Amino acid sequence: MQAIVLHGKQDLRFNPNHRTPKPGPGEVLLRITYSSICQTDIEMWQHGMIFTKNREPRILGHEAAGIIEALGKGVSSIQVGTRVAIENVRTCGACFFCRKDTSQLCDNGRNFGFTDDGGLAEYGVWPADLCIPLPANVTNEEAPLAEPTSVAVHAVENANITTDSSAAIIGCGVVGLATLQVLRNAGATVIAIDPREQSLAIAKQVGATEVLNPTKTDPALALPEITNGHGPDVIIETAGGARNCTECSAVGTKRRQGSHRRIQPPGSNLEFWTSASG
Repeated sequence: MQAIVLHGKQDLRFNPNHRTPKPGPGEVLLRITYSSICQTDIEMWQHGMIFTKNREPRILGHEAAGIIEALGKGVSSIQVGTRVAIENVRTCGACFFCRKDTSQLCDNGRNFGFTDDGGLAEYGVWPADLCIPLPANVTNEEAPLAEPTSVAVHAVENANITTDSSAAIIGCGVVGLATLQVLRNAGATVIAIDPREQSLAIAKQVGATEVLNPTKTDPALALPEITNGHGPDVIIETAGGARNCTECSAVGTKRRQGSHRRIQPPGSNLEFWTSASG
């Protein structure tokens, strides 16, 4: 099969004759239809496999979708030909965190496109129970966005959003825009903050109530004005930088009992202004 393989720092190679994997017990063979490129993939190309102890070579691509091509032994829950999105975290079900219903922190977790070969190839194998059938109204091209959208859903579910909540999103990349839409679907008003005018225009298109460019307007001053003097109920930072987090904390000083959520990759630094917690 054809595959794009990371061999090391800034060493990404196209292999037209990579070995096609075979599904083991409980697994399926997927014909990959689409695989998104995440910022994490770019960082692994730049720096190597920095998010896992497993080393190269590795096929990247953890945001993927495909069609079931073959079934491994014992698989009866899904049929050949089914279009699916991939839940990319494979957990053990037995460790401390899995038993506490926090399996995303699994001590023995494996990840499609990190510890295991991912979706930047013609085929991939993955457990059948982590392949989610797609509804007819979701296209193959849209399906890989299930992964970043699930990140957004998790963040919003933990923010206790109600129909009268106000929220500010710092960062309007893929995850930020997904979070914005989930917040709007939950009934919140949303202020989108980003220094890129193009990103703010998209944010407005997908439902932002207000948009702010921090290079032109100080969010710490503007947000209270937009939210009747109190500041937003929740601030969600999705841009992934320590500076953004510090600015987020500063904005939070304008809202007593407000909450702050941060979506970040593992291994990144986290900074707060302790004086900003009200």
